[in-house]
Amino acid sequence: MAVHAVGAVLRDAVAQHEAGDLQQAERLYRQVLKHVPNHAGTLHQLALLVHRCGRSKEAIDLLTRAVAAEPADAVGHNNLGNMLREQGRMKEAITAYRAAVRCRPDYITAHFNLAGIFNDEWALEAAEECYRSVLRLSPEDAEAWNGLGTVMQKQGRVPEAIEAYQTALRFEADYANAHNNLGLALQAQGDLKAANACYRKAIALEPDYAKAHENIVRSRRYGPADRDEIARLEALVGTPETSEEALMSLHFALGKVYDDCGAFEQAFSHYQAGNRLKRKTVKFKRERHIAEASDIIATFDRQFFERRTDFGDVSDLPVFIVGMPRSGTTLVEQIIASHPRAFGAGELHQVTNIAVGLRKRLHTHLPYPKCATMIDRSLAQSLAEGYLDYLKGAGGDALRVTDKAPGNFIHLGLIALMFPNARVIHCRREALDVCLSIYFQRFERGHNYAYDLSDIAVSYRQYERMMRHWREVLPLKIYEVQYEAQIADQEAVSRRLIDYCGLPWDERCLEYYKNKRAVQTASSWQARQPIYSDSVKRWKRYEKYLGELKEGLAQRA
Repeated sequence: MAVHAVGAVLRDAVAQHEAGDLQQAERLYRQVLKHVPNHAGTLHQLALLVHRCGRSKEAIDLLTRAVAAEPADAVGHNNLGNMLREQGRMKEAITAYRAAVRCRPDYITAHFNLAGIFNDEWALEAAEECYRSVLRLSPEDAEAWNGLGTVMQKQGRVPEAIEAYQTALRFEADYANAHNNLGLALQAQGDLKAANACYRKAIALEPDYAKAHENIVRSRRYGPADRDEIARLEALVGTPETSEEALMSLHFALGKVYDDCGAFEQAFSHYQAGNRLKRKTVKFKRERHIAEASDIIATFDRQFFERRTDFGDVSDLPVFIVGMPRSGTTLVEQIIASHPRAFGAGELHQVTNIAVGLRKRLHTHLPYPKCATMIDRSLAQSLAEGYLDYLKGAGGDALRVTDKAPGNFIHLGLIALMFPNARVIHCRREALDVCLSIYFQRFERGHNYAYDLSDIAVSYRQYERMMRHWREVLPLKIYEVQYEAQIADQEAVSRRLIDYCGLPWDERCLEYYKNKRAVQTASSWQARQPIYSDSVKRWKRYEKYLGELKEGLAQRA
């Protein structure tokens, strides 16, 4: 086929593609490729066509060939990144987006896509830089300002996040997602009235905005007077066009509403429906979870610490608050953070990041936790100093800075290696109450065990198993706070807690709910309320639904 004939066939193929005759367009594209197998433009167009037809793997293969034939095609690299991202191949997608940006440094779409994937993967510094690259090219890009706000909020920079969301809304006043996100940031700061107004504005703009409905529900208590709003939520659930993602939010919202109203059968029915939908989107392998706990226990044994008695930094700045989610960790941190010489840093990811990055830092193929045996005195000190630098930057001149990442109970061995003088507060709560509260919570990320009662029981038993191990081998004193005791005698427990932190008593710790610090956990509403006892023995209201949970908790770990 002559060159001019190839061009004519390709033009005809594109015309058929645009007209929607995909079968004829595909036949013509393949006709061109028979004669010019590495024609980049044809490979690109055919990739878009077969992707539209749902043949994702073939589309990726075709587009990979296209950008190999034409490495300077920024749009091709970007489209390849989109397809890879859809398939969950995040590292390859990042490589493709970066190639697009290298080819065309002013390619806003590629910068934005790269920012989004870093944001989703919690590579927050990289995400921030990408959003700022978009804003350097397009300073009034409301979507980029909104994305930048989400990054800042995840980093705990809530006032900056609020400013970013407000900037987005200055450029696009009807941006429902920015109104919703602004509400979340304001709620984190304790301004529940303003947060509620933001959620309602988002819903006014998009009446079926399920996440905004869920956020409103989380920001206050409901009662019989809210019957009209409850009816609207039920109507949305009954709408055939409502997506499964939206249904998930709505079911969790209605579960909470009916729980507030004392309609426990309806509440559990909605929570169960929401959890079943969520469970379809996550993977939790019980055997793997148990094996990971076993590896940690086997690695961080008594001999591990006996051989490393002089490792780490002697600083007593950090206070680690650990336990299962929904066990009272937010309340404990809020009490400590209300002391004028303490700072509550919230749920930090630093320790997890240290653990995840350890293999690369040690240049070994051994996975964590086994590679922890390779940490020498110098590295332990360096890891501790890096973490302390972050705490000092966050906490200023505070004598104590809390890290309230409940899941750090997994990493107490690593923490003890870095900080032999660290304080560890273990928050405990009745098992059935903790597990039920987890089941009633849709987490922002992680916690893949949380959406099935049997899975929750498996995870809880492994948590108990690990805490028994730490109490036996850890060269740190673990101070335990029982949630029910704290509810029964707030002042006595709070005084002992502050004393354990090595701080003089301060009456402000009793009025923790007046503290205006940002609280970004699922308990942000509760953190603004005085002590209440409604959550004690909550499981009894749902006892008839908890057979498999009780059975799972009764099994040996």
